Amino acid sequence: MNIGIIGCGGIAVSHLNAVRHNNCEVTALCDVSEEICRSFAEKNNLLNVRIFTSIDELCAGLVCEAVIICSPPAFHEKAACTALKNGLHVMCEKPLAHTPASARVIEKAVKKSGRVFMPAFRHRFLPAIKKLRDILHSGDIGAPVHFTNIFCGPAFNMKDKWFSKKSIAGGGCMIDTSSHSVDLFRYIFGDITTYSCQVNRRLPGTDVEDSSVLCVRSSSGVLGVLQAGWVCGVGRAIIDIIGEKGRAVYDYTKPENIDIYLPENKTKAVSVSAGSGFNEEWAHFLEAIAGKTALSCTIKDGVENLKICSAISSK
Repeated sequence: MNIGIIGCGGIAVSHLNAVRHNNCEVTALCDVSEEICRSFAEKNNLLNVRIFTSIDELCAGLVCEAVIICSPPAFHEKAACTALKNGLHVMCEKPLAHTPASARVIEKAVKKSGRVFMPAFRHRFLPAIKKLRDILHSGDIGAPVHFTNIFCGPAFNMKDKWFSKKSIAGGGCMIDTSSHSVDLFRYIFGDITTYSCQVNRRLPGTDVEDSSVLCVRSSSGVLGVLQAGWVCGVGRAIIDIIGEKGRAVYDYTKPENIDIYLPENKTKAVSVSAGSGFNEEWAHFLEAIAGKTALSCTIKDGVENLKICSAISSK
């Protein structure tokens, strides 16, 4: 299948590699700057790729069957709706949009198009996350009680990037980073019924939060604490699930291992393949397009996720 990339920033490289891993070809690049496209093509050995400076030009070029939207969130609505209207399948980087209202416009376009549309929440496709779900379903640690997820680290340069501009990003670390956390919680435990948060802003000259704590509750009563931060001197990326009979911990710095803690100081390690998330989500997306599987990450997941992650305003 021929794929177009919309937005040639850093995340686009990961998607390009995943497209290639799945034996597809990137045939089109689209960015507001032709120079950015050409530089991306040259650095990544895209010799015969077509270059466009607008989504309308890309669609008119009839050069691909699907696109991945890697542009900043404020530009997702235009790209998604135009691509869908022109019969293209769409994968869209998180968050779905910069505002819930924009996300709902995309949702309407998806329903009208009949095309496959998938928000790109790559973490849910990691082999370790699927194994965590299997562990919970097996009953090894009992019924889940608490879920803790931390994604934080030193990213002080965010103050100089579009990620810290609310008009473009829609918010700060909660919408950028905790969007993955919210998706993980919903993927593992189901819909979130209640949520609340605390945020803070330390970076000067920004209008978004750079540290946040989001508390959530599932319909089955699982309680979750989701932490994110760009201003943490030491990084941490971890999932910690406590059940009625034990505990399961996944540390992203040890990607091939899940640690199980049981009563009486019993422990065991469960081996998993590391994966990238990107390769696996693209495999799923392509299988859904081919009709080989039902899409497991839908427009509803993107809309619900954004509703929760944008429920606060930085002050």
